[in-house]
Amino acid sequence: MDDLVRAQPPWLGCWRDRLALKSAAVADRIFDGTEDENNLRDTRAIDRRG
Repeated sequence: MDDLVRAQPPWLGCWRDRLALKSAAVADRIFDGTEDENNLRDTRAIDRRG
């Protein structure tokens, strides 16, 4: 896995964003949140427009 990440494939940024989204959804559930991955992704997409 380390070799794959170090190779810097073109899709690496997308993969990292996906992992961050999954981590945020899990953290939200741990702290009694109600947001799922879809809502978190949509909220982030709206924030980037402004």
